Amino acid sequence: VIFRLDLNADETTYTEIYSYPEAIIGNLIENADGKLYGIAKIRSQTNQVFELNLAAATLVHQVLYEFSTSNLSKFIFGNNGKIYLVINLRERGEGTGIKIFQIENATQTPSNQLIFTDPQGSILGNLVQDTLGNFYLTKSNGLFKLNLSGPEPDYSLVYTFASNSPVSDGLTMDSADKLYGYSLGDNESSFGVVFQIDPSSDTPIYNILHQYSAAEGNSFEEGIPIIQGKDGKFYGVTSQGG
Repeated sequence: VIFRLDLNADETTYTEIYSYPEAIIGNLIENADGKLYGIAKIRSQTNQVFELNLAAATLVHQVLYEFSTSNLSKFIFGNNGKIYLVINLRERGEGTGIKIFQIENATQTPSNQLIFTDPQGSILGNLVQDTLGNFYLTKSNGLFKLNLSGPEPDYSLVYTFASNSPVSDGLTMDSADKLYGYSLGDNESSFGVVFQIDPSSDTPIYNILHQYSAAEGNSFEEGIPIIQGKDGKFYGVTSQGG
């Protein structure tokens, strides 16, 4: 169920606005157009990218793209307002590698286009995009940059992670186009670290911002991305501690 909470001065009103029977819903985002977008896993191998128009006189639900995968996938809105969806091929029983689709949702008839394929590895977490339009993603061995502005995709390895330093799910990019995430941090701490990388640098440097202790809990195990608040500070969760 997708719901809305109206926080009034006197009371909080809970309203169910759309029901997906027997579905798991993830990646719910409100875009600049005021519509809600998300992914619903409606059967064991079927995902749908959907749109909910809350401004219409009668709520309108539209499926933008249906695809086969065993887990909930993730998408982002690009700087151009289009949706970019990443699918790990191993979750479709197609071996290793990833595919990135562009979904055009601003037309009467939504369309999708396969724009990039990497035949090796799996993405960990999500795509992020910088102010110049470059996409970044992490795999177990490194940070990769994808530039789609030319006639052919330009895909390159930006930074190689240590073999014993897997990166947890998800990256966050700040307004200065620096990347943040969790990793084991070359085993300085088995409880994980928060790292920063400036991918625009000629020689990107992996900076450890915080190293977790046993009292603080395990950042890597939880796999929830760190986020940046409007106050400029970063927020995250650990599986234990406190």
